[in-house]
Amino acid sequence: MNESMNIRQLISAFLTEGQREAVPPELQAWLDADAQNRADFEAYCKIWDDVSDYFEMKNFDVEKAWRRVREVRRRKEKTRRTRLNAFYYTVSAAAAVALIVLSLTLSHYVKQSRIPEIPTVMLTEYGSRSNIVLPDGTKVLLNSGSYISYVYDKKNKTRTAMFNGEGLFEVAKDAKNPFVISLAVGLKINVLGTTFNLMAYDNEQTVEVALTEGVVEMRSNGRIMTLKPGETGKFDKSSFKLSKSEKTPAQMSGWLDNKIYMDKMSLAELFRRMERMYNVKIHYESDFGDTICYGGVLQEETVTDLLEALKKQSNIKYKIKGKDIYINPK
Repeated sequence: MNESMNIRQLISAFLTEGQREAVPPELQAWLDADAQNRADFEAYCKIWDDVSDYFEMKNFDVEKAWRRVREVRRRKEKTRRTRLNAFYYTVSAAAAVALIVLSLTLSHYVKQSRIPEIPTVMLTEYGSRSNIVLPDGTKVLLNSGSYISYVYDKKNKTRTAMFNGEGLFEVAKDAKNPFVISLAVGLKINVLGTTFNLMAYDNEQTVEVALTEGVVEMRSNGRIMTLKPGETGKFDKSSFKLSKSEKTPAQMSGWLDNKIYMDKMSLAELFRRMERMYNVKIHYESDFGDTICYGGVLQEETVTDLLEALKKQSNIKYKIKGKDIYINPK
């Protein structure tokens, strides 16, 4: 059994038993290993609690609900136009299925009741992408290692999304209900009906928005920067500074074609992208990763091809052991 599946089973058992005080040692070790693990775990608990509350209030027959879910999923898989590519809910099976029920078959109950809106939460693991459609019709192509939580705020008439990662957004036009993306760094992105690429990974120093169509506002600490089609805006997490970038929307969305546009890109930043793209872990000395920079464009199918290309351009050598890659200077 692989580690990912084992962790999911531990989380499922932990949430199902309802004893939140005693965390199993294996699960605690996973939480302590990475801040992102803790953030993911909190998201799983939120989804589970919301879904559990909803089913309790509706007094659903569990067995009947599961049969209904399977039938809906079969019909959906036959009729949907866009197939999800390697899409995973990294939550327990019961919570994941319940979330699908809410998203696909029970939305009218939520709209007609006083129950608070339950977020639509979707994630992509490293090495995979997801092509999704939000309840308002907004289309999002999520890059690897991305997370989005969407909810409609009835009180403020706002479509709100929490986001971490990278995605190409085609926001459904709705002048009466603005679409707002909130990021953990205090940045908000306001749109009405717009196509743009958003790069906002937690482990990157900047947030970048590349606008293809429409108008986007980037807001931080009372400052506002408006983008026009063809422009790219940048937000520095350390200085909280908003500025325009020379990168084009085509360059920013190069990941759709497995392209990496490098403009004085450090080896460390390139390694982070490779880890997300190929679901690998790259080991190297930090000083070494910051001293080498690249320019140009890389487009390789496999991680080995990319490493060979880097080997030709710079004085490095590598060793691959499973999903671990060790980089050293020659």
